Amino acid sequence: MIDPKVQVLKDTVEKIERNHSDNPASSQLKQILNEKIEELETLGNREPEPLAESD
Repeated sequence: MIDPKVQVLKDTVEKIERNHSDNPASSQLKQILNEKIEELETLGNREPEPLAESD
């Protein structure tokens, strides 16, 4: 199952491609979002680490 946060980013990238493909800044924005998507997917595939208990 896809993390809802990742899906929102993917939907945003698709929307940018459809509506702003002529804008040079949109390619930079898509690149940044795709990098963040990869980071989130990588984090989502790992087992969550136990939280450190504070004294």
